[in-house]
Amino acid sequence: MNSLRHIAILAFDGIQILDVTGPAAVFSAANDAAGFEAYQVHLLSAHGGPIISNGAVTIVTDAPVAQARRGGDGGDGGAVVRSTTQC
Repeated sequence: MNSLRHIAILAFDGIQILDVTGPAAVFSAANDAAGFEAYQVHLLSAHGGPIISNGAVTIVTDAPVAQARRGGDGGDGGAVVRSTTQC
């Protein structure tokens, strides 16, 4: 069964960039190992849009966390994002 899982990573001003890129890289590697897109990562923040990491790197998030809901993939506990980015 090749069902797509939506993964939400919450980012906020002052976050360490590795706390965003590390988990995103793990799910990317899992997709590579699976040979198909098993995981789609969504970056969320309080209001959506750009946030500034503690190293002054700007990270553009996909949507506000308020647009995510739990369990949207058949009750598996994953986050589903509703946004203008067509997630």
